[in-house]
This record gives sequence, C-alpha cells and structure tokens, in this order.
Amino acid sequence: MSTAPTDILQVGQRILAESSCEADRRASIGRFYYAAYHHGLSFEDSKLSVQGNAGETRGGVHARLISRLLNPAVQANDPAYRTSKQLGYILRSLRVLRVKADYYINEEVDARDAHGAEQQSLNALKI
Repeated sequence: MSTAPTDILQVGQRILAESSCEADRRASIGRFYYAAYHHGLSFEDSKLSVQGNAGETRGGVHARLISRLLNPAVQANDPAYRTSKQLGYILRSLRVLRVKADYYINEEVDARDAHGAEQQSLNALKI
C-alpha cells in the first residue's frame, strides 16, 4: 500500500486539531512540509519533461528539489513553469518552518506557525 501527499496532510491536520502542546504543533508542521515535499517530487516527475537547474545548491535532496522547482528547465510560456515556481516558493517557506520545528527547540512554535504551515501545504496540493 502506498501513501499519497494528501494522506500525509491529513495526518498533520489530525495532529494539529488534537494538539495539546507545542510538540504537537511541531509534529504537524513536519507532516505539512512532507505532504508538500512529496507533492513537489510528484509534480517534477510527472509534469516537467526535464529537471530544473539546481545549480550549485548546497544542502541535501530537499534543497536541491526546491532549487530545481524554482529554476524549471521549461519555457516560461509553459504552464508548468509557473506551477513549478509556485511550488518551489511554497516548499522553501515550509522548509524554514520545518527546520525551526525540528531543530530549534528553544524557539517557540505557536499555533499561528502551525496553521500557516497547514495553509501553505493545502495551497501546494491544490496546484
């Protein structure tokens, strides 16, 4: 059985809806990010004929995917060009929140952060 980005999004929504502490909000942000991340991977595989240019992006597979989406190798008049850039911007923003949630435990993650991540993930999955 496989899992779809929408399944991951729904887990994040359940965690957030039932959250009773900051750790729950942090966990929901992670799920929202990964829902959008996997959607971005799927978009790249199915809608872009050629991978975008990651350039000399430092970082792992996540940073390179974001860079490829932000620098699509399709013509600017191709509808996939705009979609790719939109997904790249959303993923970049979500990644900042996910890194804060996962690695900076001394910084507060409030409900606004979590709900913002949820909305961004929903926006990503709509495109």
